[in-house]
Amino acid sequence: MVLRLCWQSVLAFLLLVAITSAADLNAWEVDLDTDDAANGCKAHKDELQTAYDESAEMVKKALEAIDVIKAKRPQRTRDSMEKVLDWDRRARLFTSFFGVHFKPDEDLGGDSVEPFDTVEEVYRRMARLFDTGRAKVYTNKFTKPAIACGDQGWKFIEAEGEDIGDPAKRKLSETKKTDTGDPEFPDGAWYWKNRYFMAPTSTPQSVGICRPNVVGVTQVAFDMVTFCDSVWGNPTLEAGADGATALSTKLDDIARTAASRTVIHEFAHFFGFGGFTTGAGDLPDHQAVNHENRPIWLNAAGDARTVNKPSDDAKPALTYFFTDCVNLAHHHPEQAINTAETFAYYAAGMFADQFDWSQNFAQVLPEAVSEPVLPRSLRAVVFSA
Repeated sequence: MVLRLCWQSVLAFLLLVAITSAADLNAWEVDLDTDDAANGCKAHKDELQTAYDESAEMVKKALEAIDVIKAKRPQRTRDSMEKVLDWDRRARLFTSFFGVHFKPDEDLGGDSVEPFDTVEEVYRRMARLFDTGRAKVYTNKFTKPAIACGDQGWKFIEAEGEDIGDPAKRKLSETKKTDTGDPEFPDGAWYWKNRYFMAPTSTPQSVGICRPNVVGVTQVAFDMVTFCDSVWGNPTLEAGADGATALSTKLDDIARTAASRTVIHEFAHFFGFGGFTTGAGDLPDHQAVNHENRPIWLNAAGDARTVNKPSDDAKPALTYFFTDCVNLAHHHPEQAINTAETFAYYAAGMFADQFDWSQNFAQVLPEAVSEPVLPRSLRAVVFSA
């Protein structure tokens, strides 16, 4: 009887650990009981939680890496080779994505050093979210920021239509005015949970948030992050990393469609570095450049990229995925530490820690190297903000 109770206690404890190990989505206003038609996440509840948990681990790994590479590279001895190679793996990828080069014999320790402070602060803001279960709000309208699945829950209000959010049921033109007294939304507005929205991409038929090729959107002014339907139904980053093959699998292969990569990307926007004093998230997506530092543009249809600007009003192609991150870091390191995708990809590379991903392809870390050669890119500090 005593033995049975002991085992029951152990099992109960293990069950409690399993339950509480999940990152807490309660930090957000997220509806897990309704479907996409109301911007709810019921249909994606398990995938959202998995991506959220995976994101927490990615951030943890990224911060661990920064702590390691801020310290002096370990001395090369037979007994320290594993630590040397691990330092190299983390530092190489940091160089690839943030344009930072290292003096391996320099110990930065706890000093305040750019650009580490900038990158580290964004990750630490995310870590506080996962550790405390509390998320910051930037407006005074909401007690929690919101996560929406899809954009079908937004309702369109005509300019002279009844304001859905007004208890007195007045017209939108009466409730929403500019400082000069003119209607704020002369063409009508989209409404969802006390949020009013009309953008250049919006029409009376579509709110224009989840557009083609868009997987997520962060709207700091509304304290919300939207995950579009196309982000779901893909392999997790963990599954991709477990199935990775040396010199065959690319970091793009496992990170590009992983929902957790999108979570980190959007959270980089939300916890953006530009608001260190105010806390306002405004870390953008910078325009992509090619290897020759030529700006990349979208064609008129928006489905192809070119370095030849097709028209005066052409839209810039933004920095997404491995090659764009590396090119931006090489030519514009001051922008690389201030663009969302570099944060997402560095965290992904640190999560999949069985390989060195600095060249995109999975490279095996040698088990033993008698005299490792430090890559040229790690021999001098060349970063300037």
